[in-house]
Amino acid sequence: MAFKSANLSVLAYANGFTFWHYKSADANGDMTGAGYFNAAADLLRPGDIVALNGAGDSAALVRVSSNRNGRVSVGFTTDWETQSAVDEAAGGDTVDAEARAAVNAVIAALERVGVLAA
Repeated sequence: MAFKSANLSVLAYANGFTFWHYKSADANGDMTGAGYFNAAADLLRPGDIVALNGAGDSAALVRVSSNRNGRVSVGFTTDWETQSAVDEAAGGDTVDAEARAAVNAVIAALERVGVLAA
């Protein structure tokens, strides 16, 4: 499914911080995927928190990790700060396609949850 603006509501706002609630029939993993919240780019700010209520009885808290050029990234709340982007595995004399695929999958997962910038 897709993001629906009618399902996003403000729970609290203070000092430039907003605590949001979003209800959807989508799985939490889908809602934290790349681009899911792009349609709300004019509302969501880095540092905002969104309480997700997804498919079934699932629930999660996520943090808006970035909002640049209409692209919103959210990730599970953490104590770390988002680190610089990391290039995909490439180069070297010996090419191991499976190892590169695994490394690139880890990089993509860390980008999805906001540990690494996309």
